[in-house]
Amino acid sequence: MRDRFDLDEEITREEALELVKRLWNRVFSAAKSSPSLLIISFLLSLSLWIFVTDSENSRRVDGVPGLVSVIPVNVAPDLAVVNVPSGLKIYAAATSDRWESLTAADFQASLDLSDYGEGEHLIDIIPHISFGNKTSVRLVEVEPSQILINLESRITKSVIPGSRLTGSLADGLELGSIKFSDSQVSVSGPKSRIELIESVAVWLDVSDIQATSSRFLSFHAFDMNGSEIGGISISPPSGEVQVEIVRNRSIRQVPVSLLISGIPKSGYRISDVRVYPAVVELSGPQRFITEVNKIYTEDVDVDGQSESLSKRLALTIPSGIGILGEVSDQKSFVTVTIEIVPILVTMSLELEVELNNLGEGLDLIEPARVVVDVLGPIELISQLSPQLIMATVDLSELPAGSHNVEVAVTLPDGLTVEKISPLVIDLVVVE
Repeated sequence: MRDRFDLDEEITREEALELVKRLWNRVFSAAKSSPSLLIISFLLSLSLWIFVTDSENSRRVDGVPGLVSVIPVNVAPDLAVVNVPSGLKIYAAATSDRWESLTAADFQASLDLSDYGEGEHLIDIIPHISFGNKTSVRLVEVEPSQILINLESRITKSVIPGSRLTGSLADGLELGSIKFSDSQVSVSGPKSRIELIESVAVWLDVSDIQATSSRFLSFHAFDMNGSEIGGISISPPSGEVQVEIVRNRSIRQVPVSLLISGIPKSGYRISDVRVYPAVVELSGPQRFITEVNKIYTEDVDVDGQSESLSKRLALTIPSGIGILGEVSDQKSFVTVTIEIVPILVTMSLELEVELNNLGEGLDLIEPARVVVDVLGPIELISQLSPQLIMATVDLSELPAGSHNVEVAVTLPDGLTVEKISPLVIDLVVVE
């Protein structure tokens, strides 16, 4: 039980009763010799009781508008906080007049980490909450009541700054060089986050740039996917960036050259290559344009291919040059078609002609033979034999005598007859 009470602090009903009881006992002892003093003491005790209970009942418990930011302090120089705690929701008891102005800005959450080392720590947050003006206000609850803090080794590395462009330049303007006053910047923070940093760059909006100029821009850290990395420090946090704008723009048409690697499957060859568009218009400073005679595509690999293919390939654009009519910081593409066909070879075979539909009682003086030139893919020709080919003549309705008959040849699928010698043979039919 408190010996003294501050009405600016929370007083419970039990404490108020104890206070009145003490006061009554003391005054009653002194008032035995004076009845009038007893009446006055009673009235004073009653007034104090009414005042205290009225003050208690007028307080309202509610959530403070807004969230209170958690600020880690006294972190060891060789450590860094990995997870930046989210805001806290404060619940307080306060009188009605205090609620009219009470906000999250009246509270501070300074998380003292001086006694914590590397690793994860679950910390009760209430002991770290403070607020300046405590008049008629009492802290009731904080959500969350505990915060998980992860401390890691702090590392530092140097990075060459770059730029990320937004917007587009006005017609007739070209972006030249971009120079930074700081050749390197230093990034520092938790080891796991620093190791994710792929680049440090400024956001550069070129839509309002009309001429070469300088400006101060803030640095940002990005991972390999282009996502920004927070929870680190960059020194210096900003720098002067000089942006060159080139007004003299030249346009030149150059052919697109396809880069092919590998060789098709054995027995196949590239028969045709088509690129669309075959010619592109380059736009850029005269000193760059004159040095470019052709634009190359990305490499396309045809190794082991036995079928034709069609792909969209990015163009390799030299620095300082763009494709006319396209956004300078985006890739340009062409469509490439590569025809792959079997390698065709010819094989000659001598065959005996088979007789079909020779009439009854008829015969030939001697059998006929022909030479057949067969054309086809090398893998099929290599498996070809005379047993797989038929050379035939149709003798239906032919009487005895001499006849000129055309030879027909039947081949396996995938092969064609290039030549039959002779195509027409002389036959003598006898009875």
